[in-house]
Amino acid sequence: MKPLAIRAIFTWAFDCAGEAGLPFSIHAGEPGAQSVRDTLDAYNPPRIGHGRGDQ
Repeated sequence: MKPLAIRAIFTWAFDCAGEAGLPFSIHAGEPGAQSVRDTLDAYNPPRIGHGRGDQ
């Protein structure tokens, strides 16, 4: 499956969860700040469940 198709499936799933009022968080940040920005842009999560610490 292509990355864009996978992203579309996750976007749909997170949209459904949000509309249903289900709490969720997304794990992002290990590769760097851009992955957090991409996650926020793609999925609009109510919470990022992980972030990047100073290394």
